[in-house]
Amino acid sequence: MKSNKLSQAEKILISASELSKSKKIFSAEDLTVKSWELYQDDFSLRGYQQFPNSNQIYTFLMNKNGPMYKNGWIRKVGEKQYKITDTAENYILEELKSKRSEKKEMRANLSRNIYEKVKKFLEDEIAKKILKFQNVENTTFDQICYFWGITSRVNGPVLTEKLEQIKTWISILEKDFKKDTKYLNIDESLTIDKKQLKNLKKNQEFFETKFKKEIDYIKKERSGIARKKI
Repeated sequence: MKSNKLSQAEKILISASELSKSKKIFSAEDLTVKSWELYQDDFSLRGYQQFPNSNQIYTFLMNKNGPMYKNGWIRKVGEKQYKITDTAENYILEELKSKRSEKKEMRANLSRNIYEKVKKFLEDEIAKKILKFQNVENTTFDQICYFWGITSRVNGPVLTEKLEQIKTWISILEKDFKKDTKYLNIDESLTIDKKQLKNLKKNQEFFETKFKKEIDYIKKERSGIARKKI
């Protein structure tokens, strides 16, 4: 758990998480008000603490090189419409939550939500080959984008968020494998073991290395924050 003072970005992240409990997709205005309600000293207009400073929040939401996007914490899904990511929720759980009861409840909710997404992720043909330990080294960039749930026309922030999301999924599955657990039930029809998960992680790292040139190009040349299909 993080022991030093929360940054403003982390306070906005916590506000977004609280907001998402009632609104999965929220507006910039929603986040402005929630951040102000939770942290008035940080997000009030100077000299007018009874009013939120919307420009302060918008700066974080619009800065494509800022922590909200570089860390894959937030996803823009429409005009001034946003959604918190699995990576963000996992960061809050691992780094910002201190009470054991809060961590336990959040871990259960996060795992349940992620398992539904992982099931769909592992239904892809490339994922099936990986779980069967088949060779996937000849996979093209277009194919791997489909595996990641995006297209090769993706922009930089969305690509960053997707790669961070997959890392988060793998990390959570690793944690869910207890010392004496041999298998992990994703759902009633899908079970994986530690070797399969390790192979999935190894191949994901291989894909990111193989397509580093394409990934770097997209992050540099398509750095705008455009709408992404949910």
